[in-house]
Amino acid sequence: MGLLDYLINKFAANEIKITLNKDVVNFRSGDKSLSLEPVVYLAVDSIRVLSFGNSTDLTEPFECINLFDGKRFQIKGVDKANALELFLHFGFNQLAGRLILVKPRVIFVLGSPLSEIFGGYERVVLMQTAANAVAREVVFE
Repeated sequence: MGLLDYLINKFAANEIKITLNKDVVNFRSGDKSLSLEPVVYLAVDSIRVLSFGNSTDLTEPFECINLFDGKRFQIKGVDKANALELFLHFGFNQLAGRLILVKPRVIFVLGSPLSEIFGGYERVVLMQTAANAVAREVVFE
């Protein structure tokens, strides 16, 4: 194995499997895994992201975006599609633990039906947000 192959294997997150449920999102890549509530916390005074997932120790005023609650949401130009993209990017970075040099292949597993949330366009929405968040390829199981 050459140096280039070694570097690609070391710094590449080859495949990330994401299981989506209304109450939890599971990210898995190799032997690493991450479980988060599908929630994004934004600062009230700006569009700055404060936290993702189950955060209970926020010290400043915030707006909470629940990604899969079925309600429309937009604050200061951030809607649920933008928040979902930020959420996925955060999950990718947490699994990689470093700079992602090679875009990962993302496999979505829909654990609970999300049709009522995305109006039947869940595959299109998930493909676009994952591609914007650094996915090389998006497939569904």
